[in-house]
Amino acid sequence: MSDTPAIRPLLTGAQVAEILGYTPRQIRTLAAAGELRRVVLGHRSTRYFAEDVEAYIERRTAPRGEQGRTWPSVAP
Repeated sequence: MSDTPAIRPLLTGAQVAEILGYTPRQIRTLAAAGELRRVVLGHRSTRYFAEDVEAYIERRTAPRGEQGRTWPSVAP
């Protein structure tokens, strides 16, 4: 058995944005709010943990049978 720690996959902001259907700016806002951890590799190079993106999706997924947020209907 190796003593080398497992390497966790990292994603770029653009990749995370594409996965979530968000803009890169929204991804930066999520990271600033603590919703996604980020790894700063340099002045302009940031990556995000794939497992955190999966966890974010799980947190935002409505339980079966629920449709999530409902909006009041507006009569024509």
